[in-house]
This record gives sequence, structure tokens and C-alpha cells, in this order.
Amino acid sequence: MLEGFGWYEENKSLIRVPERLLDKFNENMKEICRDCAGGSVRFRTNTKKMAVKCKFGFKRESATNTQSCDAGFDLYRICNGEYQFVGTFRPNLNENFIDMERNITDEDKVYDYVLYMPIMSYVEDFSVGFEKDSVIEKATERKDKRRVVVYGSSISQGGCASRPGLSYPSILSRMLGVEFINLGFAGNCLGEEFLAKEIAKLNFDAFIMEYDENTPDAAHLLKTHQSFFEIIRKAHNNIPIIIMTKPDFRHNVRKDIAKRREIIYATYKNAVEKGDKNVYYIDGREMFPDDIRGDFSNDTTHPNDMGFYKMANKIYPVLKRELNIHNFI
Repeated sequence: MLEGFGWYEENKSLIRVPERLLDKFNENMKEICRDCAGGSVRFRTNTKKMAVKCKFGFKRESATNTQSCDAGFDLYRICNGEYQFVGTFRPNLNENFIDMERNITDEDKVYDYVLYMPIMSYVEDFSVGFEKDSVIEKATERKDKRRVVVYGSSISQGGCASRPGLSYPSILSRMLGVEFINLGFAGNCLGEEFLAKEIAKLNFDAFIMEYDENTPDAAHLLKTHQSFFEIIRKAHNNIPIIIMTKPDFRHNVRKDIAKRREIIYATYKNAVEKGDKNVYYIDGREMFPDDIRGDFSNDTTHPNDMGFYKMANKIYPVLKRELNIHNFI
């Protein structure tokens, strides 16, 4: 059971935007939209060993991310209503493939598993191997079939989590028990109107808008931020929408940060003044405690694992309340 790819039925591939729109994007975005961003496969099995084989269309080896983040697969087991981390399948440095086997349990029981795909690499082809004669079944269907869409920068895509299961959308998906579609595009969250209209056509039940960091200047943000929100709101007139400013790790020194924050807050304020009762604002300055604020990032821009956990815990109460979440698997 594949999750996290909003246009899979149309594209028949893991590209995270409609393939028919690729010519509208710049060359960098044509690569970034092929990153899997922690999309996942769910299944049931009693195998004690599992293997992952993967061929990458391209594999990143960035200075700020781990190899597990850039190109690893994360395996979680669902046991007694809880997600348990099992391990990561990852390539060696300078290799464009994965061919890795590992023990995943010593029990002869059938469990549901979730396999998260790489955050920052393009998976051209992959397969999962199980022990001979083991049970392999379709995953247990979610009790809650609602979906949340996240639109944002590399922060939402998952850089610099140490591995795919630790981006804030992946953490929230486990906390809430619902599917997340991660439309975080590193360096390319630009608020294009044509993309907003395509996102608005998807079927989803909540929307997170982390649109800030990638805009070239405050003028671009002013031109596009509210209109992007309004396109989504017009198509989904009663779902919760969370508007966030970028995480603040050092009371950011960028010259236009205050202006950007004003623009983003204005989108929220204008919606409230027009009677929108299901829009929420999260200020990036309030995500981390002051005394160790800098410890939640490894480069002053992207959260580390602690930072993503803090982000998820800031967002979680809003979605739990507004989606009336009672179950967790």
C-alpha cells in the first residue's frame, strides 16, 4: 500500500507533482519533485529477515544531511498500537544503489510495517525481499482514512532529519494515524498559482502551509502568499489550514525576516477577519525554548531530529483537536 504520493494514479510514478506540469518548473524543481520526501509503503508480514534493493535515478550526498536521510529507507513495525523503529536500509557512499538485508525480528508473528522512502533522492526502481514461505499481505487498512497535505520548503521535505521517519510530517503521521502527502520542495517552495490550483484538486482533510524560506524576497512573498492560501481555501472551505513561519533558531538575523513574518501573519489575520473559523497561525519564534534554541538545528536553517520533534508537537494539538482524532493507527 503506497502512501504520500498525491498524483500516483495519474503519473504511475513517484513524481510528487503532476508530470504533465513539469515543463512549467525550473530545472532544479524538475529534480526536487522526484525526491521521495519520506513517502511510504505499508504491508503485513511475518518475515524475520528483510532486504531492500534500490536503483536511484539520482542520489544526493549533501554536506548537511546524513546518508540515511538523503538516500535511506526507514522501517517501522506497528505493535500493540505503537510504531516501533526497526532499522534503516541505506547505500554506501559513492554508490548509486542499495542491496541490503537485515534481521527485523526474532518472533514468528505477522506485523504491519511501514517503510519510509528517502527524503532527498530519486528512487527509479526498488524492491523488497522477504524470507521464503513467509506471509506477505496487504497492510491493515487505516481506521482513519483522512489525509493531510503539507506544502513547504526543504524544512517540510525533511532536511536535515537523520533519517526519513524523523521529518515532522512523518512524525505527525504516526502521532495522528493519518496519511500525509509531503509537498516540501527544497529550494523551490515558490507559491506558484498553477501548482496551488493542482494541489487544491486533491482530496485532503487538513493543510499545512510552511511557505516562507524559499521566496527570493519579501515582495515575492507578498505577491503570492495570500493568493496561494485563498486558492486552497476556496476549494476546501471548511478544513483546518495551518499557516506557519519558518523555524527560528537564533532570532534570525536575515534583514527581511520581520517583514516576511508580517506578510504571513497578515494572510492569517485577513482570513480571520473575513470569518474563517478554521485557520491557525504558528510563529516559528515559538517553536523552541530560548535557552537551547540553537541546539534544534545543525545549520541554523533546518531542524535536526529534536527540532522536527518540537515542530510536530507544536502542530499536533491543532490537528488532533480539529480533526477530532481518537485513534492512532
